[in-house]
Amino acid sequence: MPELPYVAVPKHMAERARRVLSREDLLAKDVKARREEDMVLFPVRDAGRAGSVLEELGIPYEAGEAEFERTVEHRSVEEVLEDSFGWSVPVPYDVIGDVAVVQIPDELRGHEREVGRAIMKVHRRVRAVFERGPVRGVFRVRDLRRIAGKGPAVTEHREHRCRFRVDLARCYFNPRLATERRLLAEDVVEEGSTVLDLFAGVGPITVILKRFVPSVEVTACELNPVAYRYLLENLRLNRVEARAFLGDAREVSRLVGRFDYVIMNVPKMAHRFVETAVRCVRPEGRLIYYRIAPNAEEAFEELRRKADRPVELESHREVKPYSPEESLYRLVVRVH
Repeated sequence: MPELPYVAVPKHMAERARRVLSREDLLAKDVKARREEDMVLFPVRDAGRAGSVLEELGIPYEAGEAEFERTVEHRSVEEVLEDSFGWSVPVPYDVIGDVAVVQIPDELRGHEREVGRAIMKVHRRVRAVFERGPVRGVFRVRDLRRIAGKGPAVTEHREHRCRFRVDLARCYFNPRLATERRLLAEDVVEEGSTVLDLFAGVGPITVILKRFVPSVEVTACELNPVAYRYLLENLRLNRVEARAFLGDAREVSRLVGRFDYVIMNVPKMAHRFVETAVRCVRPEGRLIYYRIAPNAEEAFEELRRKADRPVELESHREVKPYSPEESLYRLVVRVH
């Protein structure tokens, strides 16, 4: 049994505590709470944050570490497949809300249903598993095919105490950029600044910026009408305000003025919109440029050639590997 941090609350307040810890996405996954005398111990992901949430509500608690029983027999999809079928193959997948999206390895082609059921066995909250195809079209939407479970690819994803409704079959959403979105809000964007989220999607960057840096003024632009509808819904869901525009970035950019920061989160197409983005940056403002490239220097040189104003690379971060030869980079570029 794993040893995990916990918060213990009086039995008569346990249900209230469970609801708030679940809402804040603080409960540890796939392990059971347990009772000790007149206290209920909830295994949590972060005892400090959990304690702060309970304290705000006036719920008394104790914190510590203890062993908890798992709610699932297997700890990984690979374990299920190896134990059940003798297959020892890594299976890349993402869990987004109550939906999983999986890339089927070539070695398991023809066994998609078994892979889907293995994911659902490990992740009991997943109700449907979809095989992912390539990203297509200007809306950056993946082809999805359901291989296990039931229901559509519409789900609600939680990230950094924010909630995002999304239709994965009709909108682009990448849960693997959660850390990058938080770091962008914490380390890059300054309080009181103005921000243009030029390719906003369903609003993860816009919402997280407003939650982490409430004093910023954010304007969001999105071309996909379905994603735009979810963007508006997610602003309401998270109780944050931002201006939102439906339309092509090239056209919207002529209407919205200039900003302290312009964010370009379209790594495969960013180079096509450099002139548009630079037009929206105020003098000495910054362009946040995401690009898949062999290195940050090549990505910046490409941007510099296309910009019609002097630019200077202030910092860069390798967000994540993309292939053996390339990575996704975030460049912070000052525009003079």
